[in-house]
Amino acid sequence: AFTFVTAGAAGATLTNVEQINLQAGSTAAVIASNTANLIVNNTHATNAATVTLGTGAGQTFIGSGSGANAVTLGGAGQFLTGGTGGDTFTTSHANAVGSTFAGGAGADTLAINNAGTTLNLSAAQLNSIETLTLTGATTITVNPTAALAITGGAGATSITGATAQTLTVTQGAAQTLALAGLANYAVSGGTTGAITSTGTGSLTVAASANNQTVTSASATTINAAALGAANTETLDGTGAYTVTGLGTISTSVITEAATRAGTLSITTAAAANNATVTEVAGATGAVTITDALTGVLTLTAVSSHASTTVSLTGATGTLLGAAGSTAGVTATSTAGAHLFNFTAGTTSVVDTMTGFTGADSYVGGLGADIITTGGGADVINLIATTDTSVASGFAFNTAVPANLQTVNTTGMDVVNGFSAGCTVQLGTAINAAGAVTAITSGTSLVRNGGTLGAAAGTAGDAALITGDYISTTGLFTVNTGGTSSLFVYYDNGTTAAGSYHGIVLVGYIDTGAVDTYAATGLFTAV
Repeated sequence: AFTFVTAGAAGATLTNVEQINLQAGSTAAVIASNTANLIVNNTHATNAATVTLGTGAGQTFIGSGSGANAVTLGGAGQFLTGGTGGDTFTTSHANAVGSTFAGGAGADTLAINNAGTTLNLSAAQLNSIETLTLTGATTITVNPTAALAITGGAGATSITGATAQTLTVTQGAAQTLALAGLANYAVSGGTTGAITSTGTGSLTVAASANNQTVTSASATTINAAALGAANTETLDGTGAYTVTGLGTISTSVITEAATRAGTLSITTAAAANNATVTEVAGATGAVTITDALTGVLTLTAVSSHASTTVSLTGATGTLLGAAGSTAGVTATSTAGAHLFNFTAGTTSVVDTMTGFTGADSYVGGLGADIITTGGGADVINLIATTDTSVASGFAFNTAVPANLQTVNTTGMDVVNGFSAGCTVQLGTAINAAGAVTAITSGTSLVRNGGTLGAAAGTAGDAALITGDYISTTGLFTVNTGGTSSLFVYYDNGTTAAGSYHGIVLVGYIDTGAVDTYAATGLFTAV
């Protein structure tokens, strides 16, 4: 005998009953029985049934209509079948053992109502189940035959997707999440909890307005569109990473752990915002950035990476090299006009900058930078004393090197595409916005066969020497019939104790000797 409890009744005691048909559905039917193989049917076409089974093994619930049934297992080895509505089946870890769940045609949910560490849900246990909800700290293996949504609980959660299906995981706030197996994972909803994936399937993570670390061994996409202001997403592991939407919210940051190994591809948002990408010493792999921001992208590049390449695709914007950089960057503008600014660099790395057809501005660092202008009114800004090397063979009150003499240009900046309208501005300081504190200079521009100015360099002059440049050897040969020029300037204004530095202008000559040198250290190609 058992007691069948219904809403509004004290309960009914029935004997020798093997099947119960709920012809009108139910609101709270409790089967208080340990009778094995009891069957409960909700036979109504549209009404839902809310049922808690008894403890008997083999007890079964069957829903046939469109009602959204809510059924709770009472023991292990029980069987639930839903109808065409969105059914919810609830079980503990222990009761799920040996039980099966068939959701039917609706959007059905299997809810695990306690924490646990040993549950392995087979394909039969996830038949037509679209959503799995977890409670508390959980370790679980799932074997779905179709896509499955999983909602994590409050505790640390470990999920192994044993089949190559897509598992959409809603991470609990501050919940640590460990993922494994063959599944392709898509994770959202997290806050600060770390995500670690050792699986072979892909991983997609929707970042949030929090600091978070993602460690992955497989191909991983980070959607950074919701990464908050001054929040940092830290990447680790051996997987190849793709980051999208960085800078959708201004001042968001992508960085990495020193142990990260693998390619990193980042795309910023087309927004008037700022963002930061910080490489970390020890991390490896090529880094590629496509930057559509019209604000400032601050980049720290380190030498442990194979390369760092940036494509500037916005109408405007600034690529700002950070002071901690230890590697050169290859940056190319493919639209608009940009500021390339590497003045903060503290090491002699070679940055390669290529402009577009707009009026780009270039600020090199301490190394022998390579600049290719896009033509037009491009501006090359230099800190006079440090940004390009000393030109041997040039001294005050001395003739410039004669025809066929060679100048070693090692350490000098090299400019390609220099043309009428381009300028070189010399300064004592350059800020992050590219504003130059100009030097005080003379105005004399000495040509081939001329002599540099007064004793002690007080003339503050410059020279523009025609010749031929060979990039493979770094040698510039003075030649009045040459095809390139060497721009040489005195770095200390009109004050003694300075030096002459050089810039190679590949493929440029001053036809007609009309170029000018202003008293603010401004060289202009006319």
